[in-house]
Amino acid sequence: KVLNGNSYRRNWVDALCKRWPDWCQAGAFAAPPDERIARLTTEALQGNANKNQHARVPASPMSAAIEAYLDALRACEHYVALRRGALLHRIRDDARARLAVLKRQRRLQTYDDLIDGVADALEGDTPRVDALVANLRSQYAVALVDEFQDTDARQWAIFRRVFGKASSAPALFLIGDPKQAIYGFRGEVGMHVAAGRDAEPAPPLSHNFRSRPGVLAAIAALYAQAGPDGFVDPGIGFREVQPGGKRADADFLRDGAPAPALTLWRAPQPPLDDTGKRKPWRADQARTLATQACVAAIHAVLTDARAGKATIDGEPVQPGDIAVLVRSHLDATRMQQALALAGIPAVAAGKQSLFATGEARDLHALLLALLQSGDDGRLRAALATVLV
Repeated sequence: KVLNGNSYRRNWVDALCKRWPDWCQAGAFAAPPDERIARLTTEALQGNANKNQHARVPASPMSAAIEAYLDALRACEHYVALRRGALLHRIRDDARARLAVLKRQRRLQTYDDLIDGVADALEGDTPRVDALVANLRSQYAVALVDEFQDTDARQWAIFRRVFGKASSAPALFLIGDPKQAIYGFRGEVGMHVAAGRDAEPAPPLSHNFRSRPGVLAAIAALYAQAGPDGFVDPGIGFREVQPGGKRADADFLRDGAPAPALTLWRAPQPPLDDTGKRKPWRADQARTLATQACVAAIHAVLTDARAGKATIDGEPVQPGDIAVLVRSHLDATRMQQALALAGIPAVAAGKQSLFATGEARDLHALLLALLQSGDDGRLRAALATVLV
């Protein structure tokens, strides 16, 4: 055999040859008669030739025609993707313009409008801008921004122009920690780091009054091992803090001794497969194992608590004393369900994802109908929403 028999089975090749004339006469070339025609290009034929059979691979003008057709298909798909992107931009711009008109008609302003209005009014270097800055400074001599890591670029531009280095008399104090940013979708960590370079450093908070000394020491040791690569952004550093004196290691006891401050859990080795190799756990399997290990650890603490062997400040540990930190709402739901199966009451804090709301689903249906205007099903779905 010249060609690999698995790639060129006679049944699909014969079926393709029978469909090809009808496909050509129909004139609908947006999709190939069979996705496997890509195996009939010159390059694919050579790549699927058996050993020492490359010289005998059949050459046909049809191979070059198929290659040109597939190139044209890819170009069409790229063009459609670009047009879809342009349509989304036009929809966005039109929606913004309509929303602005609607708010003017109804005499409404959102919090974003208030920020944008001040930021726009402070752009440039004109007497009017200077007058606005002076007016604001006459009302507020000093500005202190707490939780600065959640400030966006527009807000920072306002504070910097009115109270920061861009003003005639800087009087701006920033307090924040980029590791605690709650608006991760903004990507403002870089702005926070840049603002830190723009400001004079203040004495960092040196003591922790909430955590046990052993926990602080364990965290410090963990980041000492990580070194400068402990965080994604090199501008974010770790500062070791000292115990504030209000918490002691003996506040949390297991079997009469201070409970470990930090416990690392390692998943068991995956089983050997049929070939005798050990493949890594899949992501879903790893999550299941981690969830089971966490539930087992919590169950062990609560069991000890019922026996009087796990206490916090002298009282048995309760389910409400325990928190599990996860990355996503899905992880929180998984953990809550696993705890419930173990008979441990639990609640999941936080709201669902924005993209899981009814409003997001309605908007998604509308955008799909606009992008695929020839799909009647998409159109009906859009018409069923409250947006149309």
